[in-house]
Amino acid sequence: MKTTASLLYEIDYGSSKDDVLSKLPLLADKINNIVLKIKECETIEDAEYYIALLESIHSLIIRLKFKKGLEIWGSLWEFTRHLDRIDAEITQKIIFDEIKNGEFPLIDKNNLF
Repeated sequence: MKTTASLLYEIDYGSSKDDVLSKLPLLADKINNIVLKIKECETIEDAEYYIALLESIHSLIIRLKFKKGLEIWGSLWEFTRHLDRIDAEITQKIIFDEIKNGEFPLIDKNNLF
């Protein structure tokens, strides 16, 4: 199984649009797994590593859409919009609380685009 970092690298530097798009379902799985890991954390400090991963994924999706021109919509785009300003501590706290309370939606792999 690929690490999240290696998958992000492959997507960011994918050789073609089709290659990148073919990896997005794997990315959705990673996101859902990260969300579940955060849910298991007792405190936001315990979840810092996973929140940083979500921030990296958010940045990647923004680059894919706006710098590389990929059509990203559906649940993957909703995830990205939901994490707007994830670099801010208050947003991280809100997201952590939403995940802990079961209010943060998982990504539907059938609705990525």
